[in-house]
Amino acid sequence: MTGVIESPHYPKDYPNNVQCIWDIIVPVGYQVKLTYEKFDLQLSDKCEKDFVQISQEHQSRALAPLEDYYFYFEHEETLNLTCGSQIPPPFIAESNRIRLNFTTDDSLTGKGFKSTWKAECGGTLSLTHGVITSPHYPKYYPNADFECKYLIYPALPNFAEPIIILKLLDFDMSTPSFPWRSVTAESYGKFECIRDYLEIIDVSRNKTVAKYCQENMQSTTTAPPISIKGGIGVRFVGNQSYFEGNEMKRHRGFKLSYALADCGGEIHLTQEQLSGTITSPGFPLPYHNNLDCIWNITAPDDRIISAKFTNVETELNFDQCNFDFVELYDGILTNFTTTPNDTKGLMGRYCGEDTPTDYLITTTPNMTIRFHSDHSSSKSGFKLVLTATLGPKGGCGGNLIATEEVQTLTPPLVNGKYANGLRCLWNIKTKDPKYIIEMKFTKMNIENRRRAEDSSVTSCYDFVAIYDGPRAMSSFILQPTCQFPDLPVVFQSSYRTVDFYFESDIADGFDGFNVEYQAIEDKCGATLQASAASSDYAYESSKELTRTNQKHQRCRVFIYSKEGQPLEIQFTQFNFPSTDPTCPEEFLEIRDVGNTAECTHPACSTKPKTPSTNLRFCRKNMPTRFVSQTSVIQITLSVLLQSQYVSSFGVSYKLLDQCNRTVTFEPGSHFASGRLTSPNYPNSYDNNATCITSILAPEDYQILIVFKEFRVERGEGFRHRFPGIGGRGIMEIKKNFEFSHRIESE
Repeated sequence: MTGVIESPHYPKDYPNNVQCIWDIIVPVGYQVKLTYEKFDLQLSDKCEKDFVQISQEHQSRALAPLEDYYFYFEHEETLNLTCGSQIPPPFIAESNRIRLNFTTDDSLTGKGFKSTWKAECGGTLSLTHGVITSPHYPKYYPNADFECKYLIYPALPNFAEPIIILKLLDFDMSTPSFPWRSVTAESYGKFECIRDYLEIIDVSRNKTVAKYCQENMQSTTTAPPISIKGGIGVRFVGNQSYFEGNEMKRHRGFKLSYALADCGGEIHLTQEQLSGTITSPGFPLPYHNNLDCIWNITAPDDRIISAKFTNVETELNFDQCNFDFVELYDGILTNFTTTPNDTKGLMGRYCGEDTPTDYLITTTPNMTIRFHSDHSSSKSGFKLVLTATLGPKGGCGGNLIATEEVQTLTPPLVNGKYANGLRCLWNIKTKDPKYIIEMKFTKMNIENRRRAEDSSVTSCYDFVAIYDGPRAMSSFILQPTCQFPDLPVVFQSSYRTVDFYFESDIADGFDGFNVEYQAIEDKCGATLQASAASSDYAYESSKELTRTNQKHQRCRVFIYSKEGQPLEIQFTQFNFPSTDPTCPEEFLEIRDVGNTAECTHPACSTKPKTPSTNLRFCRKNMPTRFVSQTSVIQITLSVLLQSQYVSSFGVSYKLLDQCNRTVTFEPGSHFASGRLTSPNYPNSYDNNATCITSILAPEDYQILIVFKEFRVERGEGFRHRFPGIGGRGIMEIKKNFEFSHRIESE
């Protein structure tokens, strides 16, 4: 496919005051190459008099490589005017459609120009998004020997190296004459191709990343996305087949899409667009090495920025996350250090899978996010949702003190309606630690429309939620809710502090809610000190209201060890009536809440403390024996007070048994003996248990130990053993051991 374009009257002089336009359109899968053979136009400043101008029409639509959006791009790119007598260089379009505009004025003329155009497959693509197809797609591609070479290299400021995501969306090529070989999802493009094929090349490394052909694709028409740092080469090779005997093969060929992955940039949250998303380049594909991506986020002056991690997986490093990490800063920052504590405004540095479960909120309308990777291993990266929300100065969130006087909590209102894009978190706390908080909803008018894909209460677009303590580590007092069947509704905390959260989406504001809150006396909480001897505690709710006039009550019981030892609790009685087996309203929760640094017992947890999952029980499902890994256990109970039934439990508690101890025999003892057992003997001991007993005798005494029973898990990798005794004794076992010892003088 080729042709010739000449100026009017060529090779004679062209006329004045003419405008000639030629549109050149070639089949899909081809680009237009325009070459000038002769060129003689009137020369003028900025070519304002006689000129030739080329424009190319970019038009592409496809599913993005990561399938998270559909892009449609249509734009006419106009190039600079050309005049004079110097022959312009050949022009290779990125599109299959170009326009040639020849315009003259009423003054001087010249011989004009002569050019040839040709349809070619291959070329350079410099846009941030695009589509590449085989010639004539989705119709059949030619039955001929040919090679199409494409280079994808989007132009970035400061000559930055792009990160490009590519995905094969459709594939159908000529079938080989020999049998197919099996292929799995992990082996796309791995087999050698001997006929028509599509090759993907990492240009900077000069390495073939994948090669697709019918031999290895079989009936599969798509392939997983690919992420490449730097330019991508795409090579489509076709071979003439005499068996098909036609000008066109009876196969569609291929279609692929590509998109530039952002590594930093400017993000502006506006009143019209209050939310945005940032991901590591190519997420969830593994990120590349040696990245340093910096995003500057700005919000309207009256707002602050809320950030929430939804996914994260980077290379783990326990030493201040110095390998791969994500950093968040309050404000705009340009100078970065390698030590997190040295940087002003740092909100947190995160790596591995250890990220905050709660929102990170700035104090200014600016945030800086930095993602850094080193030269070694890589993971899937991170995804972060940003929202421009009002802050405490705008009445959205903050710290509140509950007193015995009734106070009212409402959302920030503008012209009688709450604003869009709110992420408000109020922490309400009593002055007196012996008091708890009561909250009464007297009005609830927020958007109660729910997402179509989920009709549950957690699917509300706008909602309120109440947490029985710090949000990141506490259970719900009120699960995310957007409406109540009746008002007023009363809730109580089990402790002196609650977190009250309100979230609104980007549309449809209402006049909000009214919540009256006050501090009331805690009538059912307790703080209990454990000792080596077993102690008992019991609770039973009161019968004081009718079934249709229920009152909600929450209580919190702390059991602690003054000696910094783990605790053991055993339930003796349990009854929490509930019609729902998921225990949403009436339940008992157990949680290990102590500080690992303050627990000095060998059986204490050695890992840094992280928010743990509550163990929740209801009905008559009595909890099993619970052994803590810190020195504080928290028991939270939630009941509905009424006249029909009661909720109750009984528990025995004590310090973890005395296997971890020191036994000392004083000088002068002529005979001493005793008995030691593993924890919980003769029953199986717990997983991850550590039991150390030291027996100290005077220097002139020996210690004789006789094992009566010894059964532990056998295996490699034991840490300590006595002479003649094998086994590991670290993980679970079928039965435990018992031994006696005797002190004898020499």
